[in-house]
Amino acid sequence: MKFSWHNFFTWLTNIDRRWIYLLMAIVVVLPLFFSFSVKVKPAKTVNMLYDFMENLEPGNTILIGFDYSPDSLAELNPMGKAVVYHAFKRGIRVMGIALAWPSAAGLGLDVIQSQAFKINLEIMDEKLKEIDALDEIKKYKADKELTDDEVHFRIMKLAVGIFERNQDDIDLFSDLMEILRATGAADEFEPFKADLILSGVDYTYFGYKPGYVSIMLGMGKDMVSTLNTDYRGISLMQYEMFNSNTNKIKNYEDVSLVVDLAAGGSVGAWVVYVNTKFGRPVAAGVTAVMAADYYPFIQSGQLIGLLNGMRGAADYETLNMRHFPDTAKPGKGLGGMASQTWAHIMILLFILLGNIGYFITKKGGEA
Repeated sequence: MKFSWHNFFTWLTNIDRRWIYLLMAIVVVLPLFFSFSVKVKPAKTVNMLYDFMENLEPGNTILIGFDYSPDSLAELNPMGKAVVYHAFKRGIRVMGIALAWPSAAGLGLDVIQSQAFKINLEIMDEKLKEIDALDEIKKYKADKELTDDEVHFRIMKLAVGIFERNQDDIDLFSDLMEILRATGAADEFEPFKADLILSGVDYTYFGYKPGYVSIMLGMGKDMVSTLNTDYRGISLMQYEMFNSNTNKIKNYEDVSLVVDLAAGGSVGAWVVYVNTKFGRPVAAGVTAVMAADYYPFIQSGQLIGLLNGMRGAADYETLNMRHFPDTAKPGKGLGGMASQTWAHIMILLFILLGNIGYFITKKGGEA
């Protein structure tokens, strides 16, 4: 049978649209599960924030506002993780708070704790491999049917729990704790204490605090009296970040930068009440649909950096990979950009084929 372009495009124009939806779903989903990433050139506003962070000193503190709800986490969570990872790698302390959306309380906690855990794994990598070789650990792993990563997760929870005096985490894996103590492995955690990222020392998460503007203004005077507790209800005065004689945090004067991750109008409030009133630098990460509204703030100097949607997250991840090539990996920002890129290519291809097919079938002859 002789091939005919006319017949081909006639068939293509009559194809069940569900096949197109299926193909689009495959193109979008595959890069999220496999290591497909794209190269991006970081935008100027992202470089501005990154350079500002690079110029901070170890021991400085940044405050991150998690002002978005779960429907925006695909764009804003990767931003937060990239910024927090950068801060922790440079020895910069992190505070997090949710003011605009109660549902953001858990999102902010996951962002900060996931990056603390990631870096702690990097720090204790060699020690974890030594513990893996213990016969008792091999038996524990086999009995519990756990993977190496799952065992490492439990060991890290215990190591950090010891230094943070978090009895809940220690009790959660008490059987493993007994093995570590019996083998002496638990005693070998102590040399890592100064390097590990610990709650109350290297970061504090306040959770959701009602009051919005009143909280913003109160933190400018005294954070402890305004916030009182962290997300677990523990008094801030129990933490080194707030009771140290040498580097404690009292108010915005002790905060080097505020970064607001927003899906609403909270950026304006941080600019008005923190930048204008208290003179502290503010940066923002916003959903792509909002970004155009905030470029004038860059030009006026009221924002020192801006992350624009998933592309902003991909840009920041790219900079992390340049500065920390041995440890930083592509995150969901770069993965999401790969999905968008291939989806856009497929859409353009369909548009091209559709137009070619229209003219060929319209002529009614064979090409």
